[in-house]
Amino acid sequence: MIESEMSTSATVKEDVQGDFIAAAARGDDATVALALLDSRVNLNQARNGVTALAAAANCRHLSVIDVLLNDPRVDPNARGRGRRTPLLSVLEQSKYAVRYRATLKGGLGDLGTSYLAVVQRLLEDGRVDPNAEDDHGRGALDVACQPFMCADMPYEVPPSVPLLRLLLANKRTQPSQHQWRAAPFYDAA
Repeated sequence: MIESEMSTSATVKEDVQGDFIAAAARGDDATVALALLDSRVNLNQARNGVTALAAAANCRHLSVIDVLLNDPRVDPNARGRGRRTPLLSVLEQSKYAVRYRATLKGGLGDLGTSYLAVVQRLLEDGRVDPNAEDDHGRGALDVACQPFMCADMPYEVPPSVPLLRLLLANKRTQPSQHQWRAAPFYDAA
């Protein structure tokens, strides 16, 4: 009986955690705000490799990002898949989104601008570390500088100059600290 209750409790906690991250991904700031009050929700735990803040950032939901960052218990540098922080995750996601939209006849539209707004909002929070590295040793500048290449595209998508400017304008952003590799700007050249 006790083993069954523990199993049910773990399942309920997993469901609540999943609902929290799903609400962040779909831009449901009211549900996210309610979830912040639920003691069963781990605000910084990744599910399927994505934290709630990364899910909101990847989907460009600024209102949810604001709700999450206004809670001091939310760690804006919590790691997901590949040890990516939400900032690294959204920079990586922007490249895939640009690649996808570039293959459509409609062009990019405001896609680049919306990712720029997300990165700007993340960097406005003094707790966000733009120098945090993923499991490949890449920081925000490294990710932003690398062009996106894909086998099904006849060209590579160059780095986003506005994103690079935004990162460089932040006083906390530093070039790669690794002496064994070229500065990230070499990749962008």
